[in-house]
Amino acid sequence: MKRWAAAAALGCTLLAPVARADYKDTYRKALEAVDRKRWSEVAQLMREAIQQNPKEGEKVKLYGLRFETYLPHYHLGIALSQGGDCAGALKALRTSEDQGAVRSTPQYAQLVDAQRSCAARVAQVEPPPTRPPPPTTTPATPAPTTTLAPAPTTTFAPPTTTQPSPTAAPTPTPSPVKTTLPSARPAALPADLLRAAEAYFAGRYLESLEILDRIGAVSGRAAGQAHLFRAASRYALFRAGGERDDGLRRRAIDDVAACQRADPAMLPDPEVFPPTFAELFRGGR
Repeated sequence: MKRWAAAAALGCTLLAPVARADYKDTYRKALEAVDRKRWSEVAQLMREAIQQNPKEGEKVKLYGLRFETYLPHYHLGIALSQGGDCAGALKALRTSEDQGAVRSTPQYAQLVDAQRSCAARVAQVEPPPTRPPPPTTTPATPAPTTTLAPAPTTTFAPPTTTQPSPTAAPTPTPSPVKTTLPSARPAALPADLLRAAEAYFAGRYLESLEILDRIGAVSGRAAGQAHLFRAASRYALFRAGGERDDGLRRRAIDDVAACQRADPAMLPDPEVFPPTFAELFRGGR
């Protein structure tokens, strides 16, 4: 019985490396797909490798004397960014950066570039409804013209003296059209807001706050975005400092409240911002 148990234990010991080695085979296949720029295949294989072994940093032998650092989260993020899934890419790239192995590799520069590019796209403010105003203004102008069109009554001699007052009415109608157009035009997104978002997604939280402090007066959705990244940056610094500076946390909550006042519909994307910040945001609302 003891001999059988020992044999079984030895068998398990021998089989364990074989099962463990599966992620290396998957990673090799994924890197071949990277070389061919088959990004959907890369994403699928890197997800499989992550399920088999999520920890980055090990040296994996590809062939001959070629070794590559095991970075499945990094490669998943690059593949998703190439496919246009910036939210998923930022999440994967942040996981890779948090684990730390990628920081000492040549791939780290590309990770930062991908974060910057995706952050700009994620933080890009969609223009406020520019198209709704034209339907409201265009019917206003035809309305006077259609009512004034049947003014052939001016052919009658008696009413001609009384018609100038209705006919004079169309003259003010072009002015409302001109005055509503500037108000319907969306405010341009401040370039500093994009740079602040890039700094935040790259983990440079103090720099993000400094940039946000330089932004001038903004309103509406742009103001909401600015307060959102202020809150996220302060809360990230609070967490990085071991959650000891409660003043940072209170100021982050104040920023959440300011964000709600500026744009009540705004919420942090759970695929981009950490879950702990999303909880703080919901509690601060």
